[in-house]
Amino acid sequence: MSGTIGPKQTIQAGINVVDAGGTVNVATGTYVEQVVINKNLTLAGTGNPVIRAPASPTPYTFPEGAGNTWEPVVLAFGGTADGSFIITGAGQVTVNISGTTVDGNSRIPSPTSRRAVGILYRNVLGGVSHCTVQNMGYSASFGNSWGIMAYGTSDATFHGNTVSGYAKGGFVVNGVAANPSLPKPHAVIDGNTVTGPAYDPALVLAPNGIQIGWGATGSVTNNTATHHGSPGTLWGGTGILIQSSPNVLVEGNMAIGNQDYGIATSGYTSYGGSYCNGTIIRNNTVEGNGQGIRIEKMSVDTLVENNTITGNGHGIHVGSAPLTYPIPPVGTVIHNNIVYGNTSSGLSVETDVLPVDATHNWWGDISGPSGVGYGSGDQVTSNVVYEPWHSAGFVSNSYTSSNTMITSPGTVTVSLGTIASAVKTGTGTPTITVGKYSVNPGTGTFTGDIRSYLEVYVPDATGTDQIEIRLYYTDAEIAGLAESTLGLYWWMWSYNYSGGSWVRCSDTGVNTGSNYIWARIRASGTTPDLSYLSGQGFGGGGTPAGGGGGGVPVFPSLYIGIGAALGAGILAYFVSRRLARQ
Repeated sequence: MSGTIGPKQTIQAGINVVDAGGTVNVATGTYVEQVVINKNLTLAGTGNPVIRAPASPTPYTFPEGAGNTWEPVVLAFGGTADGSFIITGAGQVTVNISGTTVDGNSRIPSPTSRRAVGILYRNVLGGVSHCTVQNMGYSASFGNSWGIMAYGTSDATFHGNTVSGYAKGGFVVNGVAANPSLPKPHAVIDGNTVTGPAYDPALVLAPNGIQIGWGATGSVTNNTATHHGSPGTLWGGTGILIQSSPNVLVEGNMAIGNQDYGIATSGYTSYGGSYCNGTIIRNNTVEGNGQGIRIEKMSVDTLVENNTITGNGHGIHVGSAPLTYPIPPVGTVIHNNIVYGNTSSGLSVETDVLPVDATHNWWGDISGPSGVGYGSGDQVTSNVVYEPWHSAGFVSNSYTSSNTMITSPGTVTVSLGTIASAVKTGTGTPTITVGKYSVNPGTGTFTGDIRSYLEVYVPDATGTDQIEIRLYYTDAEIAGLAESTLGLYWWMWSYNYSGGSWVRCSDTGVNTGSNYIWARIRASGTTPDLSYLSGQGFGGGGTPAGGGGGGVPVFPSLYIGIGAALGAGILAYFVSRRLARQ
């Protein structure tokens, strides 16, 4: 049985009479009550009804609540509750809630040791979608208010919600730090907006917009998190925090205007120690935060790739105070990010951290990073491996690189969709990355530039006979050019990195039947050769129709007027400099 609840009725009355598996449809209106669901059920709002916290909601406890007492406005749980409102048991229910506003009425629990939460799931399958949670309340004596939370064996999807007016957390999916043997939830947190209280002086604790912690698992994708900071000095507020949890994906989010940290990972030394393993931070926009991305203590094998990080104090920070937290992060890899316009540094790494692999990033200037770097881009500190760097930015967030670790000899193709590919021949089993630039990675243009630019990265070409690079084109891109003259050009730096020039590859041509320009790069006998594929930029070009002949090489100015007998020696010097520093 399903039913519709009107504004003169209570939602709880409808829930009590509807059969398990049924739907309670809630009409427009304001319902001042606590809603408790302990069976399979769908709660669907029509016209955005408001569920407002009563003056004295019933307090509940449950094993995964870490000994705390909770006062939820909406509670869904599996298991059973006794007469003292203590929830126990391993049972699960499936509950889906949509289309409602949950309003905490800005109330402060009494006593203030209790915790206020908008929607609380314990052992629940299902999710919350297109709801608003607001006004959860906080004061100088109370800082434990939350938006939407999941505990126990919950496996939930939270999508399209708007959460604000909390003191401690917008979305929180937590295990139990003090008892890691208890069940841990999983959640997909996608497409939500969380707005924190910023630097409100009434804050007691540091707020986090979205948190997956203490062994819980899941993903955080396509959300917007803003205005999280703490006026205190011990903890920082964070837009998105992954705390002591494994293999969480953080992708496609906007972490903007958080006074402390945009995105952060951290382990914890208490309760026997808990690491934060395998976090992937990918394709996010991180802008206008105190620190954009912070990789803290006991973070292991964190991957930071393809993010746009700009307008922060520190773009990326790796490490934490060694005297307080003696286990620094390890295994951090930072690749293919756009890092520019950060006021203090693009990347700062503390001295107790092992060198961080931050190769193949764009630092805001073709000359590379400043600080310990040689260039004019954002600063990097010591303990950073930043060479080679990208010499232009990517198509932010829509940028896709194809990275393939080849495990068998022979001919293997690494494809970047319909944009480009690299075909390897030989017995070697290299890792090949093919990426696309959004703008010219060099300076100046070249003959018939079609304005399509690639990067090819092969860190170890041992045993590889040849890599054929293919850049696909459309008829519109080559309009006005003689198709038969198309070829690939490569960007060659001058010896002091003050500039460079585009040079036509020595073995290049076009497949007019399949619409791609190719260049064959071998271990020797080609310019460039395989040893040069350390993030090399390539572009396609040709001769204007009616111009006749093949594409005309554009050589560096240092070659002009130098005899052929010296040319090979100078080229070899350029190549050796490029391999030493890019």
